Amino acid sequence: MNLLSVLRQTMLNAPVDLDRLNATTADLHAGVAGLPLSQGNMVVAIVSTEDLHGASQQRLMTVAGGTLALVLVLVLIALLQARAIARPLENLV
Repeated sequence: MNLLSVLRQTMLNAPVDLDRLNATTADLHAGVAGLPLSQGNMVVAIVSTEDLHGASQQRLMTVAGGTLALVLVLVLIALLQARAIARPLENLV
């Protein structure tokens, strides 16, 4: 279903409510803003939020990748430190 048909269906069923329109168009990656002009008339602006979703996914992947890399480096450092501590102790035995 395209955005225009969703908006028409939503607006025909009940008076225009921006919160309801935003909830309806959220799955289609769009946001709705409106300004009432007079009784029964409203200017509605439809804004694509797909770029915001894409940027959010990129940030998520960057944070997840950085966290994974940091954990791997910390595990490697812990193993090297454990080996460095164990060698002198083996010589004592």
